[in-house]
Amino acid sequence: MKIQLITLLLLTLGFDIAAQQPYLSREDYRDKVEAYSQLLKQQKLKTMASSEARKIAHTGFLPKIDISADGTLNMSDLSAWNEPLGEYRNHTYQGVFIVSQPIYTGGALNAQHKIAKADEKLDQLNEELTLDQIHYQSDAVYWNTSASKAMLQAADKYQSIIKQQYDIIQDRFDNGKISRIDLLMISTRLKEAELQYIKARQNYTLALQKLNILMGEEPNAPVDSLYSISTPSEPVKVLSLGDVLQQRADYASTEVNIMKSQAQRKVALSQFNPQLNMYFSGGWATGTPNLATMSHLTPLWVSI
Repeated sequence: MKIQLITLLLLTLGFDIAAQQPYLSREDYRDKVEAYSQLLKQQKLKTMASSEARKIAHTGFLPKIDISADGTLNMSDLSAWNEPLGEYRNHTYQGVFIVSQPIYTGGALNAQHKIAKADEKLDQLNEELTLDQIHYQSDAVYWNTSASKAMLQAADKYQSIIKQQYDIIQDRFDNGKISRIDLLMISTRLKEAELQYIKARQNYTLALQKLNILMGEEPNAPVDSLYSISTPSEPVKVLSLGDVLQQRADYASTEVNIMKSQAQRKVALSQFNPQLNMYFSGGWATGTPNLATMSHLTPLWVSI
């Protein structure tokens, strides 16, 4: 009965220790690196800026309203504010508003809008490409750290095996059952095993520091257990060349750059084409400067 209770207690402690050491999966590490990446944050800001620039370029098709007003006041004759009609007054004022609508600009507006859309698409593709590069780098660092840890464990096990052999041969040498040459050979192998362990520990330390730095943690911060490098993964799906190229952001950006160049050419040629704009204008002003006359609204006129 006591043996069963002790066994149950050990199993419970073993489960608690395993629960306290969760694995840092490759997907979780990807998310942490992606959240910390300053390069990705900058690219996202560029995408937002190009999106706003595309919206601004679209406003070129909308009518524009310009409003201006000015006035004068003679401070030395403030009493002449409300003089009778035809008499001197100390102030004048006028206000003008103009509504303009581009009808045809030689193709410049359409081309500029296409350029803005191309810039937005290019920034989106650059953001996608940056994200792919971050995932590739995080995966390489993750599995390199996992492999370094496996090499360290193998070096430690190999060192312990050689150490056991050394102890056995040392005892046999002390009893005079073996020659010194055998002792020297096993001593050399033990030193080589120790050197391999030191190199493996150094490689694992550097890989662990790089793992932490990439996700914004302290270089020497402890890391949860990593998945083993020998963990089987899903088989790679073989794609055709066309499917691969369509999934490549850098390939898609080449096509967008071609369309952008064509739009820039149209912008350059648009200045040689005729342009047509329509204006509506009106205003409110004193009829005669510095004379007490009825203020009036200037007539609305159209210019094409």
